[in-house]
Amino acid sequence: MAATPTSTKTLPWLVGDRVQIQHKGQPKPGRISAIHHINDGVEYVVRTDPHDGGMGEVLNIWTSSGTSSFLTALGGAR
Repeated sequence: MAATPTSTKTLPWLVGDRVQIQHKGQPKPGRISAIHHINDGVEYVVRTDPHDGGMGEVLNIWTSSGTSSFLTALGGAR
């Protein structure tokens, strides 16, 4: 019996990409630290840049399309 093909989305982001995330109405710079394909959607795990030498926040963005208005490109190399 043949395996059922799974849907493959072309994603705009890769692990390591620099992004700006809208969080609580404020833009925050960060980096994609993981991408998970779950339940016909995509979850992006973003770690924001730390402030004052502390740790950044870990934010999860789930989308059914692979894109999100909460994430935009941030200048700089991967």
